Amino acid sequence: SVNGTPPILNCETEGFSVVSCFADEEERRLAMLRDDLNGRVPGATGVEGFHYRMFFDPNASYALVQQRFQYLKDRAWLDDQSTRLVLKAYYLNYQMQVPRLQAFHVTFYFSRGGGVYSTINFMGLPLATFIYDMSILFDILFVIMLIASTGFLCRDMAKAFAVGRPKAHFNFVNGVTWISVFVGWFNTLFLLYSSVGRNDVKNALQEYMADPSEKKALEFADIADQLGAYLQFVRFCIAYAHLLFMMRCFISLKWQPRLAIVTKTIKVMSSDLLHFMIVLIPTFIAFAIAGMMMFGRRLQDFATMQAAFATCFKIAMENEFRWKDLSAQDFGTSATWVWVFVPLVVLLMLNMVLAIIMDIYQEVRREAGNTMTITRHIQYIYYAFRQRDTWVDHDVLYQTVSDMPQTISTLELKQKFPSMPDYQGEYLVKETFNAAKKIARCGVDNGVTAQLVAAIHVSIEEMCNDINDMKQRGWMGMGLEIPQASEREVVKDILTSVSTQQHWMQLTQKSMAALQAKVDGLEEENLEATKLANGGGAEGEGGVGFKLGSE
Repeated sequence: SVNGTPPILNCETEGFSVVSCFADEEERRLAMLRDDLNGRVPGATGVEGFHYRMFFDPNASYALVQQRFQYLKDRAWLDDQSTRLVLKAYYLNYQMQVPRLQAFHVTFYFSRGGGVYSTINFMGLPLATFIYDMSILFDILFVIMLIASTGFLCRDMAKAFAVGRPKAHFNFVNGVTWISVFVGWFNTLFLLYSSVGRNDVKNALQEYMADPSEKKALEFADIADQLGAYLQFVRFCIAYAHLLFMMRCFISLKWQPRLAIVTKTIKVMSSDLLHFMIVLIPTFIAFAIAGMMMFGRRLQDFATMQAAFATCFKIAMENEFRWKDLSAQDFGTSATWVWVFVPLVVLLMLNMVLAIIMDIYQEVRREAGNTMTITRHIQYIYYAFRQRDTWVDHDVLYQTVSDMPQTISTLELKQKFPSMPDYQGEYLVKETFNAAKKIARCGVDNGVTAQLVAAIHVSIEEMCNDINDMKQRGWMGMGLEIPQASEREVVKDILTSVSTQQHWMQLTQKSMAALQAKVDGLEEENLEATKLANGGGAEGEGGVGFKLGSE
C-alpha cells in the first residue's frame, strides 16, 4: 500500500497463479497450452489447474479497479495461450417482495484463428422457494392431483393384475400417464431440494457480508453458480414435463367426441405424413448441406450443420431470406439454390403437407357427424350426477344390450331397464341414429366390406361346386337323376313333350275359363233386363205393363 491506500494486488502473483493468494500450496505460473488441448479451443480446457481467477471488490474505488486492470494488461494476463475469459457479476435485488440474486456471466472465447466469440448468461436466483402465497396454493393443488393420479393408476394396475391381464394395463395411454406421474414427482422433489441450495447461498452471502474478502467472494460465487446450474436443470425438467402433460391432454381429448376429431386426424394422417416425410426430409437435408457448403464460409447462419438446418427451416416457415447476403458472391450458384429451394420445398412440399392434413380432417369430420359438443357433454355429466341413483352404468348397459337382438326398439329397452332416466334413453336413441347416419353417409368400415366380399365369394364358389356335382350326377329335377347320357336325352324328349302338353292344356283351360266368363256375363245381363221390365210397369203412372217370356 502507498500512503495508506489499499494495495493494487492482494499478493504478487494474483491473477497469474492457479492457487489463491490465501492458500498455502505451491504456486504455479501461467504455462503454455499443450498441443493435445488445441482441439478444445474456443471451449474450456477442462483440466484442473488451468483456470486463473481475479477478484474485484465492489466497494473498491474506480481508480483502484483501473489500476488492477492496467496491471493485468501490462503483465500480458491474456496471451496467445488463453482460451476464454469469463466475467461474473452478482447483485442482490432486495427491493422485490422476495429477494432475488441476479447472476450476470459474460464469456469471451478465443479461437486459434484470431476470432473472438462471446456469450451472455443472465440468471435470476430467487432466495425463497415459494415466492407468493398463491404459488403455495397452486403447488398444493398440483400435489393433490398428482397423488390422485398415482392412486388411480395403482388401482387400475392392481385390477389388471388381479384378473391376470397385466399387459392390458400397460398400453400407450397408461404408459404416457405413468411417465407424466413419475416426472411430476421428480420435479416436486427437485423443487423441494432447491431449498437446500438457496439456504447455502444465503449463508455464503451472509459470510461474505461479514468478511468481504477474496476467499469468501469466490466461495459465494461458486455456490451461486452451482445453484444457478441446478435451477437451470430444474427449469428444463419442468419445461419438458409441460410438454409431456400436453401430450397427456391430447390423449385425453379422445374421450370427448367433438374434440376427438383433432386427435383422430393426427392419428389417421400419421401414416400418409410419414411416407411423405421420407421424400421431404432427404430433400431438406440435401438443401441444408448444399447451403452450408456454399454460404457457410462467409455467413454465420450457414456456418454449421445445425445453423444450416435452422436457417433452412426458418426460410421454409417464414418464406423470407436475405437475398443480398446470399448473392454477395457466386450469384449464379446462389440464385440456383434459392430458385430451386423456394418453389420445391416452400411452395410445393409444404403445401402438400397442408393438403394432406386438410383432406384427412374433412374425412374424419364427415365420419364423426353430429357428435356431442362440449356443452352437451357438460349437460350429460350433470344429468348423470344428478340422477346417479337410477342412472344405468355403462358396463351393465353394454353387457345387457350385447345379449339382446341386433335390432331392438325403445320399448324393449325400457322393458329391460325400467328405471333408466328419460335423458339417458333419449341420448342412446340420438347416438344410435347418428351411428346409422354415419354408415349411410360413409358406408361400413373397409374391414367389414372385405369380410362381406370374402363371404360372398366363398358362397359363390360353394354354389358352383354344388352345380358341378349335380351335373355330374345327372340331376334333371327334384328326385330325378339320370347318370347315363343316352337315357338323359330320352328323358329330355319325354319331359319336353310333357311340358308342351302341359302348356297347351294351360292355354285350353284359360280359353274355357274365358268362355265361361262370357256365358255368365250374358245370363247376368238377361236377369237385369227382366228385373228392369217388371219394376217399370208397376211403378210408372199410366204406363203399359209387359212381360217377357220364353218358349
